[in-house]
Amino acid sequence: MQKKEQYSLEITTRSGLKEPFNGKVVLKTTSQRKPEIELFVVGKLQSEVKATPQYLYFGIIDTSKKVIDPKSLTRTVVVSNVKGTGLSIEKIETNANWIATAIETDKKGGNYSVVITLNKDKLPKEKFREKVVIHTQCNKKPKSAVVIIEGKVI
Repeated sequence: MQKKEQYSLEITTRSGLKEPFNGKVVLKTTSQRKPEIELFVVGKLQSEVKATPQYLYFGIIDTSKKVIDPKSLTRTVVVSNVKGTGLSIEKIETNANWIATAIETDKKGGNYSVVITLNKDKLPKEKFREKVVIHTQCNKKPKSAVVIIEGKVI
């Protein structure tokens, strides 16, 4: 009986890939029975930094009301590293002066909650669709996550 050997193969991709891919890796062996082994590879690219949810809908906001529940103007996004470690938030960017953000971290420092709040006194009276860009350092590399916020102000 022959001793079975195990091998580990690490496949890396070229940088700059932005779409899912598939291909084939051919291993050349010293085996007389099987001099080549074909491995089929399928890859789906996933960003290292993830914001959940990526879309926030604030609904219809009636600014003519004297009192608006502050909770209706606030949403929370969780920012995490898919691999679990080495994440920090560097800055949060938005083009609208009526969007405020605050960062909260969990006790382990692995995930962050980004609280997004709309300022009812500065909201434009129209439909809105804005981006909030969360710039991070992930394992010493700059990464970003984009959150879309949407709603309508009457």
